[in-house]
Amino acid sequence: MSINAETYIMDSRSFQRCGEYDLAIDSLFKAKSVDNDRRHEVEIHKLLSYNFRKLGQFESALLYINYALNAVRGLIQKSGEEEQELARLEFAICLMNKGVVYEEMGKVENALECYHPALEILLRLYEHDSSFSGVVINALFTIGALYYNNRQFSESKEYLKMALSFFESEERREEDRRYIAIINTLKTIED
Repeated sequence: MSINAETYIMDSRSFQRCGEYDLAIDSLFKAKSVDNDRRHEVEIHKLLSYNFRKLGQFESALLYINYALNAVRGLIQKSGEEEQELARLEFAICLMNKGVVYEEMGKVENALECYHPALEILLRLYEHDSSFSGVVINALFTIGALYYNNRQFSESKEYLKMALSFFESEERREEDRRYIAIINTLKTIED
């Protein structure tokens, strides 16, 4: 019995949860070697980028997130209207992931060059479907946190307040750790 790409991907996620990033990378390269129809190409490359980032191997992380972005571009070009929405979401998520790599490298401007176009894509998706509110909140929170960590408090406040407007119900807000983190950060800024 041969092992398929999905099995290797699941193994890599298990290794990730245990902090075994080298083993996760090994599993992902095995997944890549058996993913003949390239159905899992984007996911494999995103996960490779994540694991290399966790190991502090930022150049490799950038290499693989760029592979993922290129693969998604191909999907956008080949797909129909309905699939394009999901492909655009995937593209925005890859851009956000690339921004995180740059942010961890201390390259704030490069990170923002990834975050802002990703946010624009996510906001356009949200205009057509409010179920995208969660990823919009994540993007706004990420951008707000970057500004906060770089002591640009007015910019941070702008993005964090914008994120608050995407929380749907009062009950869900109180249970959502992002909401609590945003409120606490805004209080810190205002003090």
